[in-house]
Formats: sequence, C-alpha cells, structure tokens
Amino acid sequence: MRIWEFGNENFMDELVQINQKQVFDMLDKFLKPKGFKKRANTWFLRNPNDVLVLVNFQKSAMGPDFYLNFGIYFDRLVGKKRKTYPSYDWQFDGRYEQMILRLNLITSIPECTKLFHLDISSDQLMTNLVEIRNNMEKYILPFLYQVTDYEYLKENFPHNFPRNIMWTKNYKYVDLKIFFDSQLKQEFRPAKEVFDEIERKRAI
Repeated sequence: MRIWEFGNENFMDELVQINQKQVFDMLDKFLKPKGFKKRANTWFLRNPNDVLVLVNFQKSAMGPDFYLNFGIYFDRLVGKKRKTYPSYDWQFDGRYEQMILRLNLITSIPECTKLFHLDISSDQLMTNLVEIRNNMEKYILPFLYQVTDYEYLKENFPHNFPRNIMWTKNYKYVDLKIFFDSQLKQEFRPAKEVFDEIERKRAI
C-alpha cells in the first residue's frame, strides 16, 4: 500500500530517499559479488570480448517511483572503452517490467509496476526487492549473458533474436550483423575496419 501524507512533504521526501537507498543497497549486494562495477546509477560487467552487461537505476520524473533498465554495450563496435555508459548510448536496451512481461512471467505491465513504488513501507519495499532480485537472478541476467555471446548473436541476430525483450538502438540491423560476424573471424578487429566493410557492402 502506498503511503500518502498530504501536507507533510518533508516526511514523504525522507521516506523516498530512505527507500531509494535500500534499492541501491540491494543492487550493490546482488551485483558486485558477480563482478559488476558501479558508476553513478549504473552497474556494469565487462566480459573478455569487451561486451558489457548494464543495469541502470532511473528515478521517475512523474512521481515517487523508479525503473530498472538493462542494456548491452559493445566497446569494440564503438572502438574504445569508456568511463561511463549512459543508457542512450547502449546498443541493446530493455526495461524490467517489459522484459518480464515478454518472458511470460507476468500477464500485464500494471501487475509489475507496483514493485517500483518508493512511497511505501520499508517492509513492503523489501518484499518487492526480493521479487525483483529473484527475477533478475533466474531470468534477466541469464538472458543478458546469452546476448553477450557472439556465437549466439551470429546464429540468431536479427531474425531469431527476441526483439520484443530487448530493443536495438543507434545502429541498423545490417551494421550490427556485420560487426557480430566479424568478431568471430578473429580475436579483435578495430572499429574502423568493421565500418569500412559496412560501407563497402552498402555500395554493392
């Protein structure tokens, strides 16, 4: 149940801040033992092929709620490692409730959004966070790890890739496909070589 304190905005602001800290604490304790590092509101894990799995906390601009965004970022596609990875730059992007819906764990988005209120009791928040953490452990992270595998991407992208679970951004499918295939041909190809190949194929 959401807590409404009309005329007591200071109490509500303090409650939201306390609950937001609990969300950050849960994510830290869950993700850091798995090797994730944290920058600002984003946790990231880099695999040996310079592919990153990203988890981002986003505060809602519409009220005392939050979102969890999940992404994949290919350093070699961009050609350099970065210090930060803002979500608008990710090549694959998904949000918790939409991913859970399309993994058939819920039947509607409203069924899930109640988990992301910050104006609730601490006990209710902890119950919600346990559910979120368990779904991340069992379903979301295994899916994300799979998407970082170039063999999987070569076999499945784009036609058999579950684009209803994660969306591509910033690059065309054909460009991503050429890049994924190139990473299997040799251990590393500089981004300039990959983009030169893309331009040659476009010119044919």
